[in-house]
Amino acid sequence: MKAAPARKKPDLENEAQWVRFAETVSLAYKHDGIYLNGASVEPYLRSDAVESIVAALSAIVPIRRLINKNSRGGGWAQHCLRSAGI
Repeated sequence: MKAAPARKKPDLENEAQWVRFAETVSLAYKHDGIYLNGASVEPYLRSDAVESIVAALSAIVPIRRLINKNSRGGGWAQHCLRSAGI
């Protein structure tokens, strides 16, 4: 049995590339989770792959502003409350 090929770690040094990406994708907070371009990303959020890059991406100020702007619509708060069982 062959092992799965190792995934290449994303280039986190190219901030402009990540900002362009963040500006072009659709991020939605729905009753059953978080969606990126219409696809649920819930199964990936606590994965090692995501955990290993989330701090670096959230440190990019324009990305943090985009996330904050999207989260102020209430969907993010509602999602967090539901996830906590509240």
